[in-house]
Amino acid sequence: MNDKLRPLLLKSLKEKLNGSKDVAILYSGGFESFSCLCLCLELGIKPHLYTFYLDGVESHDIRKARIDAQVFHVPLTEVKIPNDYDRLKEDVFWLIEALKTTRKTVIQCAHPLLYALPEIDEEYVVIGLERGRPWGLNQKGTTAGYKGLEEFNKYRLFAIEEQKRNSIHYIVNMINENHVCVRPYDDDDVNDWFMARGYKELNQPHAKQPILDEFAEEHKACVIKLKHASYQVESKLREFHDLLLEDNELNPNHQYKSVVGVYNNIQKLLNKEETLF
Repeated sequence: MNDKLRPLLLKSLKEKLNGSKDVAILYSGGFESFSCLCLCLELGIKPHLYTFYLDGVESHDIRKARIDAQVFHVPLTEVKIPNDYDRLKEDVFWLIEALKTTRKTVIQCAHPLLYALPEIDEEYVVIGLERGRPWGLNQKGTTAGYKGLEEFNKYRLFAIEEQKRNSIHYIVNMINENHVCVRPYDDDDVNDWFMARGYKELNQPHAKQPILDEFAEEHKACVIKLKHASYQVESKLREFHDLLLEDNELNPNHQYKSVVGVYNNIQKLLNKEETLF
């Protein structure tokens, strides 16, 4: 087995692109999308970066995307999500009806795609989303990771199955409607590489340490450094969706404390409309 992750990712990306250089990257500037940019450059591809931001919010992601585009001399399109409550409400109704789900992560991760995908002209769209949760960087993953490799792998195998119902499944389907979605991290050899390694080997001294090590030269060129964060949180998209909790029609008497309750209520309203027709 290869000791390094980068060659496996490079092989995966090269095979999935099938010789095309007509490539876009949905770019957050996080570890995985940054590695995808570096891999494209290694293949002689100048990808077009697409990043989103909530109007009026200057997030770490948008600042890093701007710097990275300048440093590596690649085009960048900044996609603005309107900071408008009525538009938010309309978008969420559409997403719940179209995707047939009220899962919080799905709705909030898919929301930016409503604005980003129409901007993309390239055939291939690269995303840095993995198979399951190979790094284990959440409470369950960390707990399992500290119990040893066997328990860590049980958790990661469960996460792969769970992924069939989470945001990645929906995002991939949305992209594939008009493009070819490419996920270098969704690869058998890459998955085997992760499964052979425990939590500490992957995440010490820093989260996702192998990316920091294997893409160190490119990382040194960046003014803004990598950090591990949820893009819903970093972009303030989560707080934006929480505005739905203040809507008296969608949350009568403020009975829902989580926006998931509002999503479920929207689903009920949509189902009622269907029965009327």
